[in-house]
Amino acid sequence: MTKRARPPRWWKYLLITVAVGVTALLAGLWYSTTNSFQAYVRRRMIAEVERITGGRAEIGSFHVVPFHLQVEVRNITVRGKESPTDVPLVHADSLVAHLKVISFLRTEFGFYSVTLEHPVVHIAIGPDGTTNLPAPRVPGKPFESTSIEQLFALSIDHLSVRNGEMRWADQKIPLNFDVRDTGLQMDYSFPHRRYDSHLIVGKVDSAVEDFRPFAWMTTVDFSLASNLVEIKSLRWQSGRSSLEANGRISDVRNPRLEGSYDAHIDLAEVAAITRRRDLRAGVAEFRGNGHWSLNDFASSGAVALRDVGWQNDQIAIKRTSATADYSVTDEQIKALPVPVRPPPPDPVPPAPPRSYPPLEPLS
Repeated sequence: MTKRARPPRWWKYLLITVAVGVTALLAGLWYSTTNSFQAYVRRRMIAEVERITGGRAEIGSFHVVPFHLQVEVRNITVRGKESPTDVPLVHADSLVAHLKVISFLRTEFGFYSVTLEHPVVHIAIGPDGTTNLPAPRVPGKPFESTSIEQLFALSIDHLSVRNGEMRWADQKIPLNFDVRDTGLQMDYSFPHRRYDSHLIVGKVDSAVEDFRPFAWMTTVDFSLASNLVEIKSLRWQSGRSSLEANGRISDVRNPRLEGSYDAHIDLAEVAAITRRRDLRAGVAEFRGNGHWSLNDFASSGAVALRDVGWQNDQIAIKRTSATADYSVTDEQIKALPVPVRPPPPDPVPPAPPRSYPPLEPLS
């Protein structure tokens, strides 16, 4: 009598594999909370920030909460070419991020949310026009075939900046906003010595003084050089209003912006944001070019107003349209209405043929 074959016990091997995997996962989560792991990640983060920016990075403290996929970093400082006693290039009191995807080795980052508390960006300009922006520490020789090195690809679902500040030379610009669906990709070109960048901002909630809050979105392709910013393409949209522009900013010591623009403004939305009840409807279209600097500005182009509605206690205007060529400088404003050709007169219908009485026969 032959013995019956024993049934395969593959389920035992599967159970052992699952148990080993769960144990390894728990061990990895536990190790991520240890001081040695967080010190290692802190060193990697400092090295990566210095590679990307080319500056000297400092991090006060670094803490990981693995079960919440949360990273907390305090006292972040990046120094550029400024003197040690000057305000650093970038400083933030704290950064709290919830991770989505992160890879320090491949410089690919993903975050569900990032909150920056009191970030300060300082652009210092020297007497010769150079800035404190450092060059990135990209490995490789300048004349290799791969002359453009990807610095990083960053995506953030929700970015919040609180009590921020932008310092450009001696000017201070406050930064407070909430941004959603943000993406930034930067490449560095050794032959051209510049950053080639692509920025996508999905939604920004903004408020200006006593106006109503409004949301906008933008996409920008630009290049950063030591003394030049080239805006290859800028597309901005808020509701039914939009703007397309391109240009360049030269001489960062005395910034000068030159460019062209094409804007489509919904006047009803502008009235709602600025709380103006007299402006009821209409569209304003601007198209032109010009230059702007700290000392002077000039712009010229064409403007068209369509279906404008205005009403107050004394004046009521409905569905009014006009076009004009304009020229604006820091000293004067000129507007030249475009002559409107009157419509051609209606064609005169031909006169009906005259009827004559019948001729009487000759006798």
